[in-house]
Amino acid sequence: MDYGQNHPFGVTYGEPIPSENEIWRDETVYRMAVGAKLDATDLEAGMVIDRGCPLCVNLKTRIAKPVKNVRVVEAASDADTTLKIAKGSLVKAGEYIGDGSKKAQISSIDKSKASYDTLTLAATLGVAIAVNAVLHQCTSASAKASQTANFMNYRRVQVLPASSRKQTLAFVGRAYEIENLKLTNPCSESDKTALGARFLFIN
Repeated sequence: MDYGQNHPFGVTYGEPIPSENEIWRDETVYRMAVGAKLDATDLEAGMVIDRGCPLCVNLKTRIAKPVKNVRVVEAASDADTTLKIAKGSLVKAGEYIGDGSKKAQISSIDKSKASYDTLTLAATLGVAIAVNAVLHQCTSASAKASQTANFMNYRRVQVLPASSRKQTLAFVGRAYEIENLKLTNPCSESDKTALGARFLFIN
């Protein structure tokens, strides 16, 4: 499996694989001159950090952590314990997702369907979820987002196995006309607020 190109100094960069769909106005994108080391602590080998993925970057330590969000592709009632989400999310079983006021733990993830994944929750969220709603990762103690983005990922990167993991992410400091519904890893409303005027979303 091809996980990316090896830099001569031992740092692995993702390949510049273009998205199938334009996710933003390319001419408005400002790529930061520096990169940041990927913190893949909560990720699994083979997961893809796609273009436009929201990132929480510590500019002092140069460490980047992907922000985990999911986009719901089929409306769910307040009594449902399953959610159909867009494929390619970074969440894992055992983690919590929420909408800011309600939360639930993910019991399992069924990835067998070609067009969507199904999350089975340990309990209902207790609130109706609309199509295209974006839920964020949270904790057992709070339904608020665990972290919010301050940058977005520039280049598609596939996570390496832990035994050989040493990867750097290139990230974006500005982009306009971002089509959030086209992002494999979309931004939540909390992310949009945190990203501020440097990033303009059209949905």
